[in-house]
Amino acid sequence: MNKQLKRCPKCLKDLTNENLSAEIDYCPKCNVGLDIYIFSAAFRDNKVESAAAIPEDGGASCFYHEEKKAELLCDRCGKFICLLCDINLGDQHVCPNCLQYNVKEDGEDFVKQRTLYHKLSLFFAVLSMCGGITVIPALYYSIRYFKADGGLVNPRSGWHATCHCITFLVALVWICIWGYWGLIVLLEMLKG
Repeated sequence: MNKQLKRCPKCLKDLTNENLSAEIDYCPKCNVGLDIYIFSAAFRDNKVESAAAIPEDGGASCFYHEEKKAELLCDRCGKFICLLCDINLGDQHVCPNCLQYNVKEDGEDFVKQRTLYHKLSLFFAVLSMCGGITVIPALYYSIRYFKADGGLVNPRSGWHATCHCITFLVALVWICIWGYWGLIVLLEMLKG
């Protein structure tokens, strides 16, 4: 508990935990004023669980650390790994290589980006004001991806469902408008 945390900026005297626990606001040696902010982690002993050594009877060693005893298997590739290499990924234990591969290959546990279909369908619904053909993809995205997750931050927000409902209604309105306009044009062509 007597480990060095900081030094006085003027005289460079070591300030230990005993100095800091007295709630001083000056250096004990040179009396310069100090602003000291103490966090509880400063007084905690950092105990890191180390991997066990390989037993003499020839037990399995870690794939990445030959001098350490293998504690478990990687759930993805089956390599023997020690406690140092063990990475908990949900309910799985994976090795660093599988974690790196999963990040690079955009695995199921690491989704870096997601298509926001509710915004795409809303875009096509608004774009249908310029031409009626974009109503079809607006309806498609609205119906097909209604139950799909939204964004990465808040995948099931009310905005997601609201966008799909608005898109569906706007698309139906535009289908009616373009259909009515097409019917009028068709009737005019038949008359003339």
